[in-house]
Amino acid sequence: MARDARPPLPPEGGTHPLRNMTSAAFAALGAEGLAYIKSSEVDGERLFKVYLADGREIATMAHRDLAEVMARQNDLEPVSVH
Repeated sequence: MARDARPPLPPEGGTHPLRNMTSAAFAALGAEGLAYIKSSEVDGERLFKVYLADGREIATMAHRDLAEVMARQNDLEPVSVH
């Protein structure tokens, strides 16, 4: 029988335990090598902000491609945040 890779559902009316993790605990899961790229609008201009797993913003770039290159140059793997 194949093992279900999905995390268990939270109890009825509750929240999943991962929602309550601290930034440090999340980073300890291996996310320290990731750079989260999120599109945002600043003064009517679309920009791409780059964050570490602990939530610190490390860059704001004019183009998504530049945000990805910056992440890789700093030994981080870029991932999208929606």
